[in-house]
Amino acid sequence: MPPAKLQRLIQDAAAHHQSGRLEQAARLYRRLRGLLPGNFDVWQLSGAVALQQGRPDEAVEFFAHALRWNPQSAVGAMRLGVALASSGRAAEAEVFCRQALELAPGSAEAWTSLALCLKVLDRAREAIDCYHRALSLQPGLALGW
Repeated sequence: MPPAKLQRLIQDAAAHHQSGRLEQAARLYRRLRGLLPGNFDVWQLSGAVALQQGRPDEAVEFFAHALRWNPQSAVGAMRLGVALASSGRAAEAEVFCRQALELAPGSAEAWTSLALCLKVLDRAREAIDCYHRALSLQPGLALGW
């Protein structure tokens, strides 16, 4: 496929995704995964749509695949952690949320993701500490409050 047409396909998928047209976005991301099988962003966005559509197990697969392409991605590790937690696999999720924090200790979003995992694991005191850490990094973070 010519690069210009491929770029247009990526833009169309992103536009559908941002506008909440998740079925259309998912269909285009599926096509893009076939055309760009090693593209980290396409796999990440596929996982985001799957999670938004209430398909956490599928999201886990997509995020895990993306992380294989870019194992140093804090965002990739964090999103995999969130998807695992959404799949009822909080203990596994904690590992990836902590990995995200090792890669990006200044990420308020990573701290709140770890807090979510810890909350699900009935480790409230640790979760509260993580929320406090997130708020120290980003005082206006609604999720932290």
